[in-house]
Formats: sequence, C-alpha cells, structure tokens
Amino acid sequence: MSADRHIAAACAPFVLLAARPAFGAYRLVCRLQRLGLETDTVRDADSAIEAVLKRSYNLLVLETSDAAPAGEFVRMLRAAGHHRPIVGWVRSVCTVRCVSPADGFDAVLAGCPAQGKLAQWLAPLLAAAASGPHTVLDVEHDADFQALKIEFRAGLAAQLAGLRQALDEGDSTTLLHLAHTLKGSAGSYGYMSVTSAADELQNALLAGQTGHVLALGRHLIREVFLALPP
Repeated sequence: MSADRHIAAACAPFVLLAARPAFGAYRLVCRLQRLGLETDTVRDADSAIEAVLKRSYNLLVLETSDAAPAGEFVRMLRAAGHHRPIVGWVRSVCTVRCVSPADGFDAVLAGCPAQGKLAQWLAPLLAAAASGPHTVLDVEHDADFQALKIEFRAGLAAQLAGLRQALDEGDSTTLLHLAHTLKGSAGSYGYMSVTSAADELQNALLAGQTGHVLALGRHLIREVFLALPP
C-alpha cells in the first residue's frame, strides 16, 4: 500500500497546525490537504490548546523556535490527557537545534518535505493515532492542569495592577504587552471573556484607535477582576 493510501486508511485524518502565518506554513497546509488530511490552522500554541479542547485531532503540529519554544504547551496538553502524536515543526533544518528531547514531541519535522516524502513520514504517526486511545481532555478533573490554572489565576492580581497603572499613565506599550499576554493565556484556562476583552484592546492599540483604548482597557480590567481567585 502506498504511503498516500496508508494515510487515507489510517484514521479520520484531522490535523491541527499551530504556526505563524507565512509562506512556509501555507505550503505545509497545502501539502497536508493534498494528502487528504483535513487541516485546521491556528496562529500559536495557546490557540492550539483552545482548539484541542473543542475537537479531537489525530495529529498536532506545533511550530517551535528559540523565540517561541512549544515544549511547555506539549507538557500542558499531555497533562490534560492528550495522547495523540504531537509533532514539533521548525521552518528549516538549521533550526532543529532549538528542539530539546525534554520538550516531549513524538517527532520533529523540518521544513516542508516533498509530497511523497511527507506522506511516508506521516503514515506511521497517523497509524499510531488510529490505534491509540482517543483524546479525552477532562481538564476539570486533571490535577496537573488544575495546578497550572491555579498558578495562572494567582498571577492575575499583578497583571491587574499593571493594567490599571498603564491605563492611568497612558502607557500604550505596557498595555499592549499585557493585552497580548492575557489574550494568549486566559483562553487556555477557560477564561474566554478575558481573552475576548484582551483581543479587542490589542487590536485597538495596534490600529492606533486611541479614542477606544480607555473604554476597552476598563472593560479588560473588569474581566480580569472577575477572574481573580476568591
């Protein structure tokens, strides 16, 4: 059986690629889709966790680099009960060095191999996904995940104070940093209203919509306050 047919027969082929939008990522998505793999895409590992909570994927491909290592997210996914293969993706062979065995990836993909080579490389991973246990993310009862959530909530007070100070002082740089951080992390722990408010503030700051910053900043402060631990 050819690698392409083996992939088609292996499982319901749902793949999630978490990578920065760029030509290399687009090319990889195209090749995955040509192999018959239904491929969803998100921009980063934080968004990947949100996606996995909503849908069971046979294969996760997470971009990793020196600037944005994904090992922490692999460990978080494993702690939450994700047992399907997770692949670390680097954009070129030269950057493979940024991947550590401690990151916990099942395999590492460098660049975007030719169609046939990619099919051969993916076939055993998807076969393992088909024969392995289904992903069950019972985050509400997972001790490791809940410990991470408690740690996240414990840090909200400092972020809230930072938001208030930055808004009072008109410090757009700090506001943008805090909004970006909260947008990426809050949703991973179920605080979607914080993520939404942070996203709105970040977009306004990036677009230079200074007239909306005060109201959006206050809205984010309210949402963060509501997420504080009792």
